[in-house]
Amino acid sequence: MKARFRLELIIALAVMLVLIVMDLQVARPRRVAAVAARQRVDQAEQALQYLAGHAAQLGEIARFLPQPLGDGATGDERFLSQVSNEARRLNLAMTKVEPGGEQPFGDYVMRRYKMNFEGSYTGFASLLRSLEGMSDIVTITGLECTSRELANAGRHRATLEMSVIGR
Repeated sequence: MKARFRLELIIALAVMLVLIVMDLQVARPRRVAAVAARQRVDQAEQALQYLAGHAAQLGEIARFLPQPLGDGATGDERFLSQVSNEARRLNLAMTKVEPGGEQPFGDYVMRRYKMNFEGSYTGFASLLRSLEGMSDIVTITGLECTSRELANAGRHRATLEMSVIGR
C-alpha cells in the first residue's frame, strides 16, 4: 500500500513537473506575446483617437508637404505652372525664367531658379506670400526690385532668385 502510494505520488509529481515545464516553454511566452500585442493595439487606438480628434489641424499640416506628381508632370513643370498661374492671377507678367540646376536633397530634389516679373508692389508682395503656401518648400535667396514711370503709371520689375525643394 505504501509502495502504491509512493508510485502514485511519483506519477503525480512527474505529471506536475511536465505541466510546469510545458507552461514555461509554451504557454508563458504566448501569454507574454499576447500582452505585448494588446499594449501595441492600445497604443494604436490612442494614436487613432488623437488623429481623429485633430483632423482639421493635420489637414493644414498636410497642405505644406510636397505633393506627389500626377499626370506625368515633373516637379519643374508643376512648380513653374503654379507660379505662372499665381502671377497671372496677381496681374504680374513673368518675363524670364532661368533654371539654375538641381541637386538631390534626401528623398527630394532642390532646384534653383531666377525669375523676372513686372507688375505692382502689391502683386510682388502677394506673390511672395503665395510662395510660402506652396506644396514645395521655397526659399528666396535673392530679390532685386527696380521701378520706372510710364505715362502716369508706375511699372516695377522684380528679380527673384529662389531654391525650391520638392519631388
